[in-house]
Amino acid sequence: MNIKEIKLLAESLAAVRRDIKVREEEADKELLPLKEMRDKTQAELLKALTGEGLSSIKTESGENYSRSVRKGIAVTNTVRALQWARENGAYAVDLRLVAQKLKDAEEMPAGFSRVETEFISIRGVKPLG
Repeated sequence: MNIKEIKLLAESLAAVRRDIKVREEEADKELLPLKEMRDKTQAELLKALTGEGLSSIKTESGENYSRSVRKGIAVTNTVRALQWARENGAYAVDLRLVAQKLKDAEEMPAGFSRVETEFISIRGVKPLG
């Protein structure tokens, strides 16, 4: 294969990549309203489940929509959080590692607070057999 053929391959690849990018951007624009509707409906469902004291609801199709809570850690004071990270052998604050280390802590160290994020968990119908 000569240089000219290799250059043509590279240009062909560039054209395909441009086409993919354009189509992905078009798809993203088309999906944006649906994603916004999904997020709004999920928030309304969470509010309704919480308001009625329910943890889950089953649809006619058999899907189970459950209200779940994800616990995590938030930095409330960056200076103190970084000081805690240094004292505990970290070079930066990695909230996943901090959450693991502090998951059973009675009290949060200075610079951190415990946070909970509600979300919807959806389980489909299990096929028989």
